[in-house]
Amino acid sequence: TAAYSLSAVQHLYKPMQSSNEISVKPSYISQNGSNDGTTYSVKKTDLGFDLFTSTTPTTSIILRATSVKDVYIAIRQNVQGIFFKNEGNWFFEFYQNNQKTTELIEVNF
Repeated sequence: TAAYSLSAVQHLYKPMQSSNEISVKPSYISQNGSNDGTTYSVKKTDLGFDLFTSTTPTTSIILRATSVKDVYIAIRQNVQGIFFKNEGNWFFEFYQNNQKTTELIEVNF
């Protein structure tokens, strides 16, 4: 029956351990976003970070923390994607018109 207690369920979680880091090579870097030389500044929030430029005092990109180091859920206007660090650079990756777009983002953390 479904009346069993959760404490009766025995589960042993063993996270996978790997000595290799995952390396992601963006297949396409768009000509949009900060590839035009825009540099974003950072404001720490309770849930992650807000990115803004000196010309836009309001938040341009919202970053929400994940459990993975240097990977964030990113929201820019009505576009959602991921924001991640790869080989020392930060990228915003999202789908637009069913095509993956990866933008290099200059940011001062």
